[in-house]
Amino acid sequence: MAALDERVAGLEGRVQEQAASIADIRASGAELRQEFRALREEMRQFREEMRQEIREIRQEIRDLRQDMDRRFAWVVGIMVTGFLAMIGTFAGAFWSLLQMVQSRAL
Repeated sequence: MAALDERVAGLEGRVQEQAASIADIRASGAELRQEFRALREEMRQFREEMRQEIREIRQEIRDLRQDMDRRFAWVVGIMVTGFLAMIGTFAGAFWSLLQMVQSRAL
């Protein structure tokens, strides 16, 4: 009987150790779940911050594009004005030359 009592006591000890191990595993699992929830929330916040940053960058790009369009229109307008002034100058010079030639021919 002593051997049986020792064996039962040994089994009870092992069962208690396993129960303690299972309790530790459950506690670790609960901690991991909490950490995953916290990580998930951090990722949500990070994703929302990134989306907001992307929206701001897109708006800045739109503003820059509008500014560049406006400046391009100014440059084109200045160039067209310069070309018209050159054409007018050449036409005036040609007209003066034509008038001078006609007056000498008469």
